[in-house]
Amino acid sequence: MHQTSNPSRGRQSNSTQRRLSWLVVAAGVCGVVVLHSALFLILYRARVVSDWPVARFDSVVFGLPFLLAYSAFAYLLSRSSLLSASSPGRRVLFILPLSLVVSFFSFWCSLLLPFNLYGT
Repeated sequence: MHQTSNPSRGRQSNSTQRRLSWLVVAAGVCGVVVLHSALFLILYRARVVSDWPVARFDSVVFGLPFLLAYSAFAYLLSRSSLLSASSPGRRVLFILPLSLVVSFFSFWCSLLLPFNLYGT
């Protein structure tokens, strides 16, 4: 007997998103922390040493890297398998505050090198 294969077997439907494993999410979070620190170092050096006109604004030097890191953390955590079976509202109420906590930790880490190299 010839058995027909189901093309959708083994694949996820278009309505469900592919979830990332915790190892991939952890690597992504570490990558975002490094990129956040690098961007802050560049902008802080531009403010203190190079005197770039755009780096004169606190919102650019401090706020822009923070917002980019926060949005990256929220995206990574939303794609993780964390609370994948929960309702979307419940996931948002858990992921956004967790992203904020991780963003503050990343912000604190990003302050260490520039403040020690160039002062406050």
